[in-house]
Amino acid sequence: MTTVSTPHAMPTCPPASIRRTTTGTRAAAMAMSRVAGLMLKYSAPAQWEGRESEKANHLMTRTARRLDVAADALQFGLAYLDEYCDTLAGLRSRHEKLASDHRTRVSAATELRARLAEADGEGTGSLEREIASHNEAVASLDSKCRDWMRDLSEAEDALVSQLQRADTVAEGRTIGDEAPSPTALRERALAAHAHGPAAVHRWWKSLDRDERELLKTAYPGLIGAMNGIPIIDRHETNLSNLQRMNAELREAAKHGGLTADEERLRKNIRGVERGLRVDTGTDVSPFLMLFDPAAEGGDGHAAIAFGNPETAEHVTVNVPGVNNDMRGFDSVAATAAQIQIKGSSGGRSVASIAWLGYDTPTGSDLGNMTNETEARKGAKTLTDFVAGLQATHRGHPAHMTVIGHSYGSTTVAKAGSGGMRVDDIVLVGSPGAGSGNTHASDLHARHQVHVGSSDDDFVSRLGNRGSLGLGNDPAHMDFGARRFAVENSGDFSWSPVGLKEGLDNHTGYFKKDSSSLESIVKISVGESGSVAQVPSRENYTNYGWWTREILESTTNTPGMISKQIAGIFDGR
Repeated sequence: MTTVSTPHAMPTCPPASIRRTTTGTRAAAMAMSRVAGLMLKYSAPAQWEGRESEKANHLMTRTARRLDVAADALQFGLAYLDEYCDTLAGLRSRHEKLASDHRTRVSAATELRARLAEADGEGTGSLEREIASHNEAVASLDSKCRDWMRDLSEAEDALVSQLQRADTVAEGRTIGDEAPSPTALRERALAAHAHGPAAVHRWWKSLDRDERELLKTAYPGLIGAMNGIPIIDRHETNLSNLQRMNAELREAAKHGGLTADEERLRKNIRGVERGLRVDTGTDVSPFLMLFDPAAEGGDGHAAIAFGNPETAEHVTVNVPGVNNDMRGFDSVAATAAQIQIKGSSGGRSVASIAWLGYDTPTGSDLGNMTNETEARKGAKTLTDFVAGLQATHRGHPAHMTVIGHSYGSTTVAKAGSGGMRVDDIVLVGSPGAGSGNTHASDLHARHQVHVGSSDDDFVSRLGNRGSLGLGNDPAHMDFGARRFAVENSGDFSWSPVGLKEGLDNHTGYFKKDSSSLESIVKISVGESGSVAQVPSRENYTNYGWWTREILESTTNTPGMISKQIAGIFDGR
């Protein structure tokens, strides 16, 4: 009698969330290393002498060394825990395929049994062959499942065996004695950094897993920000560092409250955490590529990638402008997420990065928006960041677009003329393309420089020829960029309503479902040919526009006279 085989039950796969264990463990090791270092540094004041001083010094030194032993043990375990998680990632991928095959075989078994029951014994040769083929597939599936379970068991046994090597104080001390010198590794890191992101990437790949873990734990600020280090290592380092800082701030709040600097730090961290939780409506996991909440006098540095820029076919870097700091980083992240969501429609491979790696003019520094000081500094760090993305990308080079808004567009333009090499550059709401940049070709985009500029965006009217402003207006016809259509919220004027309309025009380029956002997305995925263009500005400078707006706001000045005066500045 013919028997239809049914595959064995699918084995259970460990959850993906197990990697969170490494994040928490690394955060604990970071905290231990930091506390040990502080205890050794401040073990006894130089002016404190006598027996009590010796006791205190001895006690703090002993405690610091014990903390170091514990941190060394955790670092040792982390290397193998991280390896286990990598192995699980491969096993999880295999499990998904096995589960899909299992569902297919169970469904096929049900169908074949029904057909076999209905058969009258005649003309069943074809059915018999189908059943035989099915049974072979079931046997193969069961064998693959056994192999999978064996590999999982071996990975778990290997992890337990390694962790047991560091579960006593004596073993932890031995591990610490045999571990490479953190200081020596840091020197090698800085030497590689001096030669650029490509050199950093080669150096990092040459390290053993335990050397990488030691660096991530001992120097999280350095490793988490170093361009050329793979994104998963930067993400893990920065996320663990975030957890450590949060834990320390919670403890500080319990014992006397937070200082003004600590409160600012807490707000910066909250801004990043909200950015990591931005709803993409997909299963795309964000990567924390940069995390330094104390940078720039407390304004902070951060970068979050939606999608993996190391494997994506299209990569965008989004650079914000005035009044953006780490406290409100979630709004910068939301813009990048929108580009990733819309760009990925239709199955495209897109990664979009929110980058705040420079000091945007904010608060007491708002006056810097009238000069290029921060744009020049930001251009250098942006160039290095982009070079890091290019050094770590796997496979065929990605189509890369860098998008700058407001003062961020000046920063992007300065980066383009200063050494950054990308495929497309997008400047929106630009107050100027930076001194020395007289034409789009100065920005060295491999494909094209694109401009989005509302005629009633007063910030975009700041660009002028000559020494005033932040360089030439990239929306002007002489600049040679491709200008795409944008919406106008309303007409700018010197009334409260008109000022609001002008501000809305300046901030609305990334508004959800807007034509400007749609154009930016098309450019980002290499479809700029389908972007609707509008004529560039033809007036010699923007002085005429400002003169007209000022004169028309004066009720005693007839409109015709104001237009004639404005025409003089327009070069007509």
